[in-house]
Amino acid sequence: MKRFAAVLGKIDKVLDIPQPSRSRVILEIAADMQDLYEDYISQGLGDEQAMRRTVEEFDLSAEEIAAIARVHDSPLKRFLDRFSARTRGILERTALAVTLIPVVLVGYRLALSGGMSKDCGIWMWPLLGGAIVALTMGLSKWYGLFVVKEHSIRTVRKRLNFVLYIALGQLGAGFVGMYIDLFQTWVASSADKAMTIPYLAHWLQRSSALLSTALIAALVSGLIWIVNMGKAVSVEQYEAELIIDSEGEST
Repeated sequence: MKRFAAVLGKIDKVLDIPQPSRSRVILEIAADMQDLYEDYISQGLGDEQAMRRTVEEFDLSAEEIAAIARVHDSPLKRFLDRFSARTRGILERTALAVTLIPVVLVGYRLALSGGMSKDCGIWMWPLLGGAIVALTMGLSKWYGLFVVKEHSIRTVRKRLNFVLYIALGQLGAGFVGMYIDLFQTWVASSADKAMTIPYLAHWLQRSSALLSTALIAALVSGLIWIVNMGKAVSVEQYEAELIIDSEGEST
């Protein structure tokens, strides 16, 4: 992809998007250029002719680059991306700690009291299953990113967000279970008015256990996603800088 450094450098100078979105867009364009170049080569064109045609296809005007920026940008995303990577990391860890510590303490207390899995009922199984899947996929991706160092631009984000979807599903399962249990409690209390308060007390106990378990499971999945996403973003920024910097080396 370094052969396209001049074109990518021009786009990079005009592209008005903060990091890390800028690196992602540059890498996507670089990958598209590489695919088009290889397609021309497979059609029988020589290297020089394939290169010239590819560069001509991606010789974007300032208006076209601005259109690309609008597709990949939004006021909220721009605001968040203006933070440095280090600042974002500190904010993410702080927010995670502020959320995780009280939830873990509540969950630990409930676990010590016993019967937490019983209070969660059948909803413990989707939460547990989701945690196992998220842990397996997250560790597999972590191994590829940090140990094997599979840093292909096409695959660096592959299956990365699946763990995040599991975390959202775990939260959803907790709230769905809570409201279904509330409906069942309402039906039971309607049949026996004298037991309304005991039924509600039991529902609160079960719901607190279920939501605490769901939050802990979702936060663990979210933490796995944050670690892997942070690495993926750093890989993209490094690769983009490597391509752009090669323009200066070749001139």
